[in-house]
Amino acid sequence: MKWTLACNGDRVERALGGDVCRLFPNYEKFWALHVVPLTYRMKDRHCIFVRGKLCPDFEDMATGHYAVFVHLAACHQQLNSGPDPDLFAVEGVYAFYSRLYSVHEAVVKEFLPAAGKLVQQYSKQYVPQDRDSKGDPKKGTWRHETRLEKNGRTGLHRDLNAALGRANTYRHQRVHRWGIPTRSGQVPGPSYVRAWINKGLGELARTDEKRLKAEFVDALPQARCDLDSIEIILNEVWDMVLKELADFKYSYSQRAYEKSRKPTKRDTVPSWWTSPPALVSSCATLASGVAIKGDAELLR
Repeated sequence: MKWTLACNGDRVERALGGDVCRLFPNYEKFWALHVVPLTYRMKDRHCIFVRGKLCPDFEDMATGHYAVFVHLAACHQQLNSGPDPDLFAVEGVYAFYSRLYSVHEAVVKEFLPAAGKLVQQYSKQYVPQDRDSKGDPKKGTWRHETRLEKNGRTGLHRDLNAALGRANTYRHQRVHRWGIPTRSGQVPGPSYVRAWINKGLGELARTDEKRLKAEFVDALPQARCDLDSIEIILNEVWDMVLKELADFKYSYSQRAYEKSRKPTKRDTVPSWWTSPPALVSSCATLASGVAIKGDAELLR
């Protein structure tokens, strides 16, 4: 059976999977190969939940993978709602870039470490996390630098760090400081955000128009650009992990990996589970892009 988000995902995946996977198709590919087998779909194709009796490393990988999707989906939902440019620049930027910061956290602290444990156990391509002089894992993406450069491509860590870091800059000013000045739906461009840190509202009046035009950009197009950049680079990161988990140490490693994902006789569908009408709608309806009632509310 071919598993697709449009037919077999949860409500959020069916509603916004097309948006996320436009530039991040490896999300769905990874989901079908490595997440679906961890769910009760193996016993009831409509029961989407991750199984309760599952190795913690597999559960952590599935959780981190889904966490990245949920935050990206929320960003798409925000942009798809057609926000007012002025309001987005003033208050929407905070919610948008906070979601992208959560993507950063989920990738660095959840998905890559969890997948790394499985790579260590089953794959030839295991690369340990980079550590500092005290022996502790390095902060942020730097703990995965060697792995990204060796198992991904030269420059992958640099590009991932740049894309996530650019987005984090907008979020940090709203969290750790009062924010940044905005003007008519515009915010300082990525190269100028730091120059506007700790600047009060009066700084706009003290700055000449030529400089303002050069340093400020429309907030909505900038947000779309940052989201696109992150999804493009995440697609490469997921491609790396797909290759890691396809390169087994030995034939028995592959058999052990497959066996570890299969449900046991004791791993039964929860007694509280009932298949609601929304989850058994025809695939033709779901694939048409018609969102099921209640999809949007799940992201609030």
